[in-house]
Amino acid sequence: MKFAHYEFDLNEDLIGSGQSSQVYRATDLKLDRTVALKILEAHVTIDPEASERFKREARAGGKLINPNIAMVFNFDTAKVEGQERSYIAMEFLEGKPLDKVIKETSQTLGYEECLRIAEQVASALAMVHESNIIHRDLKPGNIMVMDDGMVKLLDFGIARATDDTGITQQGMLVGTVLYMSPEQVRGEELTFTSDVFAFGSVLYHLCTGKLPFPGSSFPEVCMTILDGAYEEPTEARPGFPEPISAVIKRCLEPEPVDRFANGREVHTAILSAIKDMHSSTSTLQVAEGDLHILPFDTSTEAEGLAGGTRKDLASDLDRTKRLSVFLSDEVDPAGQVDVDFLLKGELSTLPSGASLELRLERWGTSQRGRAVVQEWEDVVHIEDDDEWSLQESLARVAARFVRQGMREVSVRPIYDLQRDPQKSEELAHQAHDKLLRGTSKHVIACMSMIRAAIEKNAYSPKAYSCLAEAMVRKFLMWDGDPSFLDEAREYANRSLGLDQECAEAHTSLGFAYQHSGQPTDAQREYRIAIQIDPEEWMAHSYLGALLAREGNFKHAQEHLERSLELRPQYVGAADNLYLVHMRLGAVEQAITVAEAGIQSGLEQLIKFPDDQETRTHTALLFARLGRGEEARELLEEAREKFPKDGFTNFRLACILAALGDSQEAVTELNAARDRGYFVRGELLGSTDLEILRGLPGFDDLLV
Repeated sequence: MKFAHYEFDLNEDLIGSGQSSQVYRATDLKLDRTVALKILEAHVTIDPEASERFKREARAGGKLINPNIAMVFNFDTAKVEGQERSYIAMEFLEGKPLDKVIKETSQTLGYEECLRIAEQVASALAMVHESNIIHRDLKPGNIMVMDDGMVKLLDFGIARATDDTGITQQGMLVGTVLYMSPEQVRGEELTFTSDVFAFGSVLYHLCTGKLPFPGSSFPEVCMTILDGAYEEPTEARPGFPEPISAVIKRCLEPEPVDRFANGREVHTAILSAIKDMHSSTSTLQVAEGDLHILPFDTSTEAEGLAGGTRKDLASDLDRTKRLSVFLSDEVDPAGQVDVDFLLKGELSTLPSGASLELRLERWGTSQRGRAVVQEWEDVVHIEDDDEWSLQESLARVAARFVRQGMREVSVRPIYDLQRDPQKSEELAHQAHDKLLRGTSKHVIACMSMIRAAIEKNAYSPKAYSCLAEAMVRKFLMWDGDPSFLDEAREYANRSLGLDQECAEAHTSLGFAYQHSGQPTDAQREYRIAIQIDPEEWMAHSYLGALLAREGNFKHAQEHLERSLELRPQYVGAADNLYLVHMRLGAVEQAITVAEAGIQSGLEQLIKFPDDQETRTHTALLFARLGRGEEARELLEEAREKFPKDGFTNFRLACILAALGDSQEAVTELNAARDRGYFVRGELLGSTDLEILRGLPGFDDLLV
């Protein structure tokens, strides 16, 4: 069946159904990927509350980008048999819901596995709360344990923003009662601490195999929760670790004020519990399984040192409990199910010592077969002129490093069997090009592509830096909501956390600072980006425009010229450089730049007819050169292409102002504001619109 740009079989691809929707495994024909397609049933489309819950799920899931949250790719409507049906396209997950995992394993699930799952759920909950969303239905059925080990939080159908007063009001009981907080049972207004209570209930059930507040009926469960009495974890399961028990008990405090305040505090507590258990003699101290050490790569002269170090390292690691160590000349981990870890090394001699690069691979099995599910790398540097002492030091330090690596993969394996960093980079690049075309539709398309990039590589700094820039543009197009700037800074910093030398991330961070009214911080970030990568054209462009706005035309000219040299098709830089030349009195240079910009713009529009940013900047250059007829032709084309886009209205106002149609320009500004474009913020720094001040309707735009 074809539905919008998705394709699936109605019978074979049905993976779930409920009272209000059905979920299918479908193929996204545009991006050639598998998605979970959730379609609202025809009979509930006219139900306002059901439709609103569906929209809530899409909005909440769509703004949350986290490896442990199921991604929402798209939310839209499509016609089926003449009737509009709403749908959500989501990340397709292969795995089992946590309630099924608990049921199958009962109390046999190890504490290591429990903490690994809990840490990922807490990470997701932290992101949810930091986005000012209360999930309100946290339960094992809404947590997916994927075949490759990753954990994903699902179902935001009854989630609510903290400032939302929508369909679920005080006094209404929503959520799944078995994991509800007392205040949720009472139907009171909820805060983040209600989710914290639910998290504690889930963790209790996960670790003990028992419900903290059981009952044979709905009223009985409610009364048990309100009573607040539950079996101590140490009684529910003998030998229960105290660090986990402490987290659970804090979460399950009857009074919200006595619990952890939010998901971030819960996540910190879980990490602390993991650390405490690592430092004790618990089963989490090391990983279990078979470790195979391959011969180290080295030069012919260092073969003796490499071989001796490898044997000493194996002897040291073999003393580790629950770990079997093998010296293997070659091994096929994809075919040998008994290979849990594979250690590779490359030894290089130094003038007075040696360097040993270590690479540890953890192998696992999923429906897609045996594959690397975790990678860890480190380097040992030892300076010692004595070869025997050098060998002993290399082996001893390497053993310590490898044990630490095994502990790290035990805490949080990054199971990512479908990683494709190259494809991720391609998608991030395409998303950024899409973003630069200007309209709100391009912003949405960019964010969808970025989510696909993150799906291919959740640790791509360029993907997060592009997402940060998209959030700044979202700030401009969605009523200047400052929360989007907060998210932009968060994503930029996440990118820098992955790669401090990511120039694009510094550019995006500067862009966010600029629109936050912090020009000094913005300039600093732009300059850092240029220092890291002198060819970061966008940093040159943004810095040049900012310097021009501050009257520093000389240095603005340098950066804008460099931006055009690197990216001649970006007409925005040509437009800004034209204005700078005019302010410097270089009229001939200004005309030359404008004519070159127009030529580049027209060529770009032949390749990308939907590039509204190029179209409007080109029209502006026509208007600045007095070529009004050509400017108006592009203006009407822009209006026809995107008739209901606030960004387009704003740019048309700039063109009309340059053409002298002042009152019509004010009309377009009002249309831009009514369609959500943050006109007031743009007016404060726009020289194009100065001539409109004092006209009827203009001053209202500044309020």
